[in-house]
Amino acid sequence: MRIKISFLFLFFIVNVFSQSSDFTQLTTNLIYSNPAYAGTKSCPRIYLNYRNKYMFLNRSYVDYYASYDQYLSLIRADVAVTMMNNTSGKGIMKNTFGDIILAKPIFLNEKTILKAGIQIGTILENINTDKVRLPDMYDPVYGLLYTTRESLTDNTQWHLDLGAGILMYSDKSFLGIAMHHINEPNANTRSLTELYSRKFSFQAGTSLNVNKIFNEKIGFRFKRKEVN
Repeated sequence: MRIKISFLFLFFIVNVFSQSSDFTQLTTNLIYSNPAYAGTKSCPRIYLNYRNKYMFLNRSYVDYYASYDQYLSLIRADVAVTMMNNTSGKGIMKNTFGDIILAKPIFLNEKTILKAGIQIGTILENINTDKVRLPDMYDPVYGLLYTTRESLTDNTQWHLDLGAGILMYSDKSFLGIAMHHINEPNANTRSLTELYSRKFSFQAGTSLNVNKIFNEKIGFRFKRKEVN
């Protein structure tokens, strides 16, 4: 009997200032982890992801993610388009990410491929002050009743966002490294973009064939965050 077991490893070394989007399943969100994963399947592929963190807080941290990737014979490279929306504080903060990815494969031999990918995108940050609730807005008896005396202003910002990755893989194993937010958009100012400090990730995996009938995948995921 032969059993096929896949071991997946994902390591993060991240410099962050606050909450950032993070999906728990590497195998269902490969392109988000490393842009070089674009086009690693022989057919067009669609990823759809949804994350609701801390569900007991009633949709306080919600992420939607979608991507499409395929090989484009016209340029002899793989391309991908990704979109992600992150909502925090029940709609007070909304961040929308849009990216275009280009990945070029190099065939080292019949079974091993080395691929480099670049990611160019934008980040749209929005603060909706209409949903902000401050202590001076509440009446001790009747609850939410007053208008705050604080000066609140809606804020919308656009930022360029760059990423890159390298991946070497075969039908049995893979090894990759990626860097996101390379340009650290506006990270030197005291604004929301401090959420997007430069991020490094490492991915590795292999398969062990033990059984023809039974096919099982086992994933391992490790993460570390550092604060400047």
